[in-house]
Amino acid sequence: MYKLFLQKHCIKYKNIGYQLLNNGTELYGNDKSIAPHAWLHQIFSALDYQEIIILEKLVGIKLPNCLVDFYYELNGLHVFMDKLAIDGLKKDFSRSIESAWQPYSIETVNKYERPVNSEKEFIFIGSYSDNGNLIYMNSRNEKIYSCLVNDAKPIKNWINLKSFFIEEITFLFIEENKKYFPY
Repeated sequence: MYKLFLQKHCIKYKNIGYQLLNNGTELYGNDKSIAPHAWLHQIFSALDYQEIIILEKLVGIKLPNCLVDFYYELNGLHVFMDKLAIDGLKKDFSRSIESAWQPYSIETVNKYERPVNSEKEFIFIGSYSDNGNLIYMNSRNEKIYSCLVNDAKPIKNWINLKSFFIEEITFLFIEENKKYFPY
């Protein structure tokens, strides 16, 4: 559901560039006005069972089933140059060009950059580049929240990951499509 929904929105951007990397990462929309290798959308290939176990160890908490389902489809994403980024498992630490195209590590915000007032049940899964706000899931009820980078007090919430994903992806593509396809 997640990958197909995102690909459906990204397909229009194939006209301005598309690359499928050896690791399964899909790059859509090469915007050379930003930089020669600036890709608007990055969809990272799915994780397998062993990689999800590694992800849980890095986060320090068992992932809810809905989040596991997400990672079985996508190892995170970057949409519109990180206007929305969902973190995942960074797998390649080499200096190859392909290694540059990976999700932000979910470990970083969950272990080293957690807001001080966050509860242990919170799993930080992403962020918005425009305002720096974080996105997290409460593992007890699987609700999704956004918060300031240094304060886990919710500023917006969604009933579940699916509703968050659909609402935010739809909104971003409606708003940003106007810049790239003004007709």
